[in-house]
Amino acid sequence: MLFKYKKYEYTKSKSKKESRLSILNNEFEEVFLKILNKETLSNEENQLFLSGFNEIKKYLVSSLLLNINKSYENKKPIEQKLSTLYSQYMYLYPEPDDFIYRIREDLDILCENSIYSAIGLGKKSFNKENSDSNLILFINNMFFYESLNFIEKNINNLKNEKVNLTNDLGDITKNEDFIIKEVEVEELLKSKNILDSVGSDMYEEIKEILLKEEDIPSHLEEIIIYIKS
Repeated sequence: MLFKYKKYEYTKSKSKKESRLSILNNEFEEVFLKILNKETLSNEENQLFLSGFNEIKKYLVSSLLLNINKSYENKKPIEQKLSTLYSQYMYLYPEPDDFIYRIREDLDILCENSIYSAIGLGKKSFNKENSDSNLILFINNMFFYESLNFIEKNINNLKNEKVNLTNDLGDITKNEDFIIKEVEVEELLKSKNILDSVGSDMYEEIKEILLKEEDIPSHLEEIIIYIKS
């Protein structure tokens, strides 16, 4: 299932203090919009952009992880979905001790891609005139859905790998069982001196019947009875 991008369901803080998100937007939106509009930046603006890029990424990734770990009942349905998927991903992840480090790395990359996209270097860029949210809310929304789809995709991949591994192990077990049985049949035929008695062609026919436990043809009934006796 692919979760489609929607306008972010952000609930503004009830605190009278200006939120961190608003502070970041006020500080960096202007220079980000200049990049989106392909305007030339001064050296000072370039430094401001780099600083803003890192600050925004750090804030959005940390906020997402904090939100995932908040009380489940107090979340919106889509946020509950992300928390559920996150827990499943952590459970299925093959290296549990590295999970927190790896998921943080992955989320950093997803957030970076969302930022680049918002400023016109990806699939969906920000439009100040048509949007009723600010730039960082737009990035946050995109990042949220990218994370949701990324985690679900990886869960499905891990489930498929687990199924394939189980099938492969089953095939290996079957092969091992067949080899053991083949050795047992060959030892039995050797003990009865069958190869020298009937020749190679009939020997292979008898061996195949014993291995696959097939119906015994009439011309081999007596010798099979002898072998099994």
